Amino acid sequence: TRLVSDWSSDVCSSDLLNYFMHDEEVFKDPDLSLQSMADLVNLSSHQLSELVNHELGKNFSTYVMEFRVKAAIKELKNNEHSTILSIALSVGFNSNSAFYSAFRKITGKSPKEYRP
Repeated sequence: TRLVSDWSSDVCSSDLLNYFMHDEEVFKDPDLSLQSMADLVNLSSHQLSELVNHELGKNFSTYVMEFRVKAAIKELKNNEHSTILSIALSVGFNSNSAFYSAFRKITGKSPKEYRP
C-alpha cells in the first residue's frame, strides 16, 4: 500500500480514496473502518465522512459494502468452485449473515442467483 506522502500535493482526497479502493482494494480488509481509511488518505474521520456523503451521496459503510458486493459478484461468476462463504470472507465480510444481508441490500438478489 502506498503512503499519502508518496503522492504529489496536487492529488485530491477523492483521488486518493479512489486509488485505495480500486487499486489497492483496501475494502477487502474486514477491519477497514472510517478511521483507518481516513488515516490512509490523510483526513480526519469527519472529513472523510463528509467527502463520501457529499461527493458520492452515501455513507461510508454503504460505499465499502458496494465495493465488496461488486467484487463478490465477480468471484461468484468466475469462481464456481469456491463456496459462497469463502468468497464473502475474501472480499471483506466477517460472516455469512452480514454478506447475505449486504448482498440483498445492494442487489435485491441472493448471491446464489449470480452463480452460473
